[in-house]
Parts: sequence; C-alpha cells; structure tokens
Amino acid sequence: MGKTFELLFISSPVLFSIFFYINRSKEPLAVAIWETEIY
Repeated sequence: MGKTFELLFISSPVLFSIFFYINRSKEPLAVAIWETEIY
C-alpha cells in the first residue's frame, strides 16, 4: 500500500494539494490516516 500511495502522489501533485488542504482542515483525523498510510 505504501509504495502505491507514494507513486500516486508523485504522479498527482493536484491530489497531494487537495490532501494537504484537507490535512489543514481536519488535522487530527488526516494526520492519523497519513501516518497509517506511510508507516
């Protein structure tokens, strides 16, 4: 899952920007999801 997620973000800066915006809006939940996906 980690590699797929990484490749998706590398190939999609727009998606990354949207995710970053959501991360700012709903920080505790988004950070938890983000850390789960990476680690």
